[in-house]
Amino acid sequence: MATLNKNPYIRTNWRDHIVDIENGQTIQEGTRFTAGRANNIEEGIYNAYNWLVMYANDLERMRVELEMVGRSPINNGIFYDALEGDAKALEMDIDTAVAQNAYIAGTTNIELDNVPFNAGEYVAIYDDEQQESVEVTSVGEDTITVSPLANSYKKGAFISRSNSLVNIEEEELAFGQWGTYTLKISEVV
Repeated sequence: MATLNKNPYIRTNWRDHIVDIENGQTIQEGTRFTAGRANNIEEGIYNAYNWLVMYANDLERMRVELEMVGRSPINNGIFYDALEGDAKALEMDIDTAVAQNAYIAGTTNIELDNVPFNAGEYVAIYDDEQQESVEVTSVGEDTITVSPLANSYKKGAFISRSNSLVNIEEEELAFGQWGTYTLKISEVV
């Protein structure tokens, strides 16, 4: 979060120019309005708004991170900041797998057309009627073993790593476009 140890704005104590109207003598010399003082005002206003924007972004980042707490089982404290504006860091990964058979609730072994997943990952399984997230517990040549399915799925159901998105209006994680994502992680300084 943006922090300030000391206010960087240089304050000007303005004084009115007061003249005695009877004799024309200056009672108080007024503060002159100069380009330097005007630029100081402009710089102060600009920096104040700039700080407010940084502060608002930090608050939004924390709000999204708090919303994710407990909702992403494999998060382990890692948070990808999609609010930084680096659209190239989040790319759609078109790798998906297709279930080769129909599966009933409780099934743990799923035969796929290809296996782009690793043990320990969470995947979304979905067809035109059902959807859920399951953990991949082991990977074979053409199968994955997952935690027991809660729903039944048709032959041809899709499996992908994630389909989550942050619904800012509803303040929750929601199902998004089906697909998987590859993240380019960069250190936050």
